[in-house]
Amino acid sequence: MNAIDLFAGAGGFSTGATMAGCTVVWAANHWPAAVQVHANNHPGTTHVCQDLQQADWTAVPAHDLLLASPACQGHSRARGKDRPHNDAQRATAWAVVSAAECHRPQSFIVENVPEFAAWTLYPAWCAAMHALGYAVVPQVAADVINALRAAA
Repeated sequence: MNAIDLFAGAGGFSTGATMAGCTVVWAANHWPAAVQVHANNHPGTTHVCQDLQQADWTAVPAHDLLLASPACQGHSRARGKDRPHNDAQRATAWAVVSAAECHRPQSFIVENVPEFAAWTLYPAWCAAMHALGYAVVPQVAADVINALRAAA
Protein backbone atom coordinates (compact mmCIF):
# COMPACT_ATOMS: atom_id res chain seq x y z
CA MET A 1 0.00 0.00 0.00
CA ASN A 2 1.46 3.35 -1.05
CA ALA A 3 1.06 6.32 1.27
CA ILE A 4 1.80 10.04 1.28
CA ASP A 5 2.53 12.08 4.40
CA LEU A 6 1.33 15.68 4.58
CA PHE A 7 2.84 18.00 7.19
CA ALA A 8 5.33 15.18 7.67
CA GLY A 9 7.59 16.73 10.29
CA ALA A 10 10.47 14.46 11.30
CA GLY A 11 8.62 11.38 10.08
CA GLY A 12 6.85 9.71 12.98
CA PHE A 13 3.69 9.06 10.96
CA SER A 14 5.78 7.73 8.07
CA THR A 15 7.73 5.47 10.43
CA GLY A 16 4.50 4.00 11.79
CA ALA A 17 3.11 3.49 8.30
CA THR A 18 6.32 1.78 7.20
CA MET A 19 6.23 -0.48 10.25
CA ALA A 20 2.66 -1.40 9.26
CA GLY A 21 3.82 -2.44 5.78
CA CYS A 22 3.13 0.73 3.79
CA THR A 23 5.53 2.37 1.37
CA VAL A 24 5.63 6.13 1.92
CA VAL A 25 6.19 7.42 -1.61
CA TRP A 26 5.94 11.18 -0.97
CA ALA A 27 6.21 13.49 2.03
CA ALA A 28 5.97 17.24 2.41
CA ASN A 29 6.37 19.94 5.01
CA HIS A 30 6.86 23.71 4.87
CA TRP A 31 9.90 23.74 7.22
CA PRO A 32 13.22 22.91 5.53
CA ALA A 33 14.77 21.46 8.71
CA ALA A 34 11.84 19.03 9.15
CA VAL A 35 12.04 17.99 5.51
CA GLN A 36 15.77 17.27 5.90
CA VAL A 37 15.22 15.19 9.05
CA HIS A 38 12.40 13.29 7.34
CA ALA A 39 14.66 12.68 4.34
CA ASN A 40 17.37 11.34 6.65
CA ASN A 41 14.83 9.04 8.34
CA HIS A 42 13.11 7.98 5.08
CA PRO A 43 15.66 8.17 2.24
CA GLY A 44 13.49 6.20 -0.20
CA THR A 45 10.68 8.77 -0.06
CA THR A 46 10.35 11.73 -2.43
CA HIS A 47 10.44 14.94 -0.36
CA VAL A 48 8.99 18.36 -1.05
CA CYS A 49 9.42 21.53 0.98
CA GLN A 50 6.40 23.74 0.38
CA ASP A 51 3.25 25.33 1.75
CA LEU A 52 0.72 22.54 1.23
CA GLN A 53 -2.11 25.01 0.90
CA GLN A 54 -0.47 25.98 -2.41
CA ALA A 55 0.34 22.44 -3.57
CA ASP A 56 -0.20 21.16 -7.08
CA TRP A 57 -1.80 17.85 -6.08
CA THR A 58 -1.61 16.54 -9.65
CA ALA A 59 2.19 16.36 -9.20
CA VAL A 60 1.87 14.03 -6.20
CA PRO A 61 2.27 10.30 -6.90
CA ALA A 62 -0.71 7.94 -6.79
CA HIS A 63 -1.35 6.54 -3.33
CA ASP A 64 -3.79 4.37 -1.39
CA LEU A 65 -3.41 6.06 1.99
CA LEU A 66 -3.21 9.75 2.83
CA LEU A 67 -1.56 10.55 6.17
CA ALA A 68 -1.79 14.10 7.47
CA SER A 69 -0.82 16.04 10.56
CA PRO A 70 -2.12 19.57 9.93
CA ALA A 71 -1.03 22.30 12.33
CA CYS A 72 -2.48 21.89 15.78
CA GLN A 73 -1.22 25.10 17.37
CA GLY A 74 -4.33 27.05 16.39
CA HIS A 75 -6.54 24.50 18.12
CA SER A 76 -4.52 23.33 21.10
CA ARG A 77 -5.23 24.49 24.63
CA ALA A 78 -1.45 24.29 25.11
CA ARG A 79 -1.14 27.67 23.40
CA GLY A 80 -2.59 29.27 26.56
CA LYS A 81 -5.67 31.37 27.06
CA ASP A 82 -3.84 34.64 26.39
CA ARG A 83 -2.75 33.68 22.87
CA PRO A 84 -5.41 34.05 20.16
CA HIS A 85 -6.25 31.30 17.70
CA ASN A 86 -4.31 31.50 14.47
CA ASP A 87 -6.65 31.04 11.53
CA ALA A 88 -3.78 30.45 9.10
CA GLN A 89 -2.58 27.49 11.17
CA ARG A 90 -6.07 26.06 11.58
CA ALA A 91 -6.70 26.37 7.85
CA THR A 92 -3.97 23.84 7.03
CA ALA A 93 -6.60 21.10 7.46
CA TRP A 94 -8.17 22.21 4.17
CA ALA A 95 -5.07 20.96 2.32
CA VAL A 96 -6.16 17.45 3.33
CA VAL A 97 -9.49 17.99 1.56
CA SER A 98 -7.75 19.27 -1.56
CA ALA A 99 -5.35 16.31 -1.68
CA ALA A 100 -8.20 13.82 -1.11
CA GLU A 101 -10.31 15.47 -3.81
CA CYS A 102 -7.51 15.21 -6.37
CA HIS A 103 -6.39 11.64 -5.69
CA ARG A 104 -9.32 9.93 -3.95
CA PRO A 105 -7.16 7.49 -1.95
CA GLN A 106 -8.88 4.48 -0.38
CA SER A 107 -8.26 5.80 3.14
CA PHE A 108 -6.94 8.73 5.06
CA ILE A 109 -5.74 9.24 8.61
CA VAL A 110 -5.52 12.72 10.09
CA GLU A 111 -3.99 13.22 13.50
CA ASN A 112 -4.50 16.32 15.58
CA VAL A 113 -5.32 17.47 19.11
CA PRO A 114 -8.80 16.74 20.57
CA GLU A 115 -9.69 20.45 20.27
CA PHE A 116 -9.60 20.08 16.48
CA ALA A 117 -13.13 18.64 16.74
CA ALA A 118 -14.27 21.82 18.55
CA TRP A 119 -13.06 24.06 15.68
CA THR A 120 -15.91 26.19 14.34
CA LEU A 121 -15.23 24.90 10.82
CA TYR A 122 -14.81 21.25 11.82
CA PRO A 123 -18.40 20.36 10.75
CA ALA A 124 -17.74 21.98 7.35
CA TRP A 125 -14.42 20.11 7.07
CA CYS A 126 -16.20 16.82 7.85
CA ALA A 127 -18.94 17.68 5.35
CA ALA A 128 -16.30 18.25 2.66
CA MET A 129 -14.73 14.85 3.39
CA HIS A 130 -18.19 13.23 3.38
CA ALA A 131 -18.95 14.91 0.04
CA LEU A 132 -15.87 13.13 -1.32
CA GLY A 133 -17.27 9.81 -0.15
CA TYR A 134 -15.25 9.36 3.04
CA ALA A 135 -16.48 8.43 6.49
CA VAL A 136 -14.99 10.52 9.28
CA VAL A 137 -14.58 8.59 12.52
CA PRO A 138 -12.94 10.72 15.21
CA GLN A 139 -10.80 8.82 17.69
CA VAL A 140 -9.04 10.07 20.80
CA ALA A 141 -5.84 8.23 21.70
CA ALA A 142 -7.21 7.28 25.12
CA ASP A 143 -10.26 5.70 23.42
CA VAL A 144 -8.05 3.67 21.11
CA ILE A 145 -5.78 2.54 23.96
CA ASN A 146 -8.75 1.53 26.10
CA ALA A 147 -10.28 -0.42 23.20
CA LEU A 148 -7.00 -2.26 22.63
CA ARG A 149 -6.73 -3.09 26.32
CA ALA A 150 -10.31 -4.39 26.37
CA ALA A 151 -9.61 -6.59 23.34
CA ALA A 152 -6.46 -8.08 24.89
